[in-house]
Order: sequence, then C-alpha cells, then structure tokens
Amino acid sequence: MPIEVVVGLVGIFGVVVGGLIQFIAGSRVEKWKHTTQIRTDAYKLLLKAFSGIAAAQRGNNKADERAYQMMLTEAKAQIALYGSREVASSTARFFRDFGALDSDAAGQAFVDIAVAMRRDSYAKLYDGFRQDYHSLMLSGK
Repeated sequence: MPIEVVVGLVGIFGVVVGGLIQFIAGSRVEKWKHTTQIRTDAYKLLLKAFSGIAAAQRGNNKADERAYQMMLTEAKAQIALYGSREVASSTARFFRDFGALDSDAAGQAFVDIAVAMRRDSYAKLYDGFRQDYHSLMLSGK
C-alpha cells in the first residue's frame, strides 16, 4: 500500500474519531446542563412557594395561599425526582418533622434545605451563611 494512501486513511480515521469524541463529550455536557437547570428550577420553585405562602398568610389571602400550596406540591415532586440526595433528604425531613415554619427548630430545618441547595449548586458555604440565610429568609422585618 502506498504511503500516500496510509497517510490519507490515518487522517480520515483521526477526523472520524475526533468527531465522535467531540459528539460524545458534547452530549454529556448538554445532559449535565439540562439536569442542572431542572434542579435549579425546582429549588427556586420551592423557595418561591415558601415565600409566597408566608406572604399570603400575612395578608390573609386564602386564594393566593392555595395557589402557592399547589406550587409547593409541584416543587416537592420535582425535588423528589430531580433534586440531589441531600436536598431531597433535607426537604423530606422538614416536611416529615415540621411541615410549617412555626418554630425555631423548623426554621433551622428550612435553613438546612438552603444549605443543601447551595452545596448542590457548587457554591461555597462561607462562614456565617446559615445565620445570614436565616436572617434574610425568616426574619419578620
């Protein structure tokens, strides 16, 4: 076989293998991006539902409270399906042990959910995060 044919075949083989590797790697990255987006959306939905329920209860708006309760149910289902193990476990623990933000212990369990979400998003937990989050989300001011 002439050297030109061998060089041509090696070049074609390299292009095919390179393209295949790029396709596989790209597919995995896209799947990871999609999964991450679904998780993030579920986490945001849970937090939106919690804050919406609290606002509706403060305003004594039963219609909005029902709507946010439905949103909460959807968020819990999404977290059960798509959430990380730590987020799903901390969310389940909150609802199993408390179900409402009506005590300091329930507030701490809620903060545990946020800590798990932050870990899952690869964001660093800084010193004081738990206290800051508690103040931001659970203070009545």
